[in-house]
Amino acid sequence: MRSGPDRLSAFAREHRLPLVCSNVIDRAAGRHPLPREIVRDLEGVETASGSRGFVRVGVASVVLPAFVYRLEPAGAARYEVTDQRLAALESVERLRSRGCHLVVVLSHLGWRESLALAREVPGIDI
Repeated sequence: MRSGPDRLSAFAREHRLPLVCSNVIDRAAGRHPLPREIVRDLEGVETASGSRGFVRVGVASVVLPAFVYRLEPAGAARYEVTDQRLAALESVERLRSRGCHLVVVLSHLGWRESLALAREVPGIDI
């Protein structure tokens, strides 16, 4: 985000990196500019019966308003940053409803705030 969302998106596309952000809304479009969360099914190990299981992992992300408003020159006019805890809670609920066994929230809130988020929002595993 330090180089702006357009450059970040271009970098991610070039390197095939998924981007997620649960608490940023594009004011003009009236929607989230990135997916709020992603889900990946990871293959499990072979069991004694010969079957292979899987683990469904859901990933969400939240950022501080400063990442958007201070680092992006037109950030405040272009984006709205919603409450991190509410956005995380909504993402966790969506991910669990999609059958995720493990929910990971990438927090760009700083160490203390990230720990508080993990304690306060039920359903975050990592």
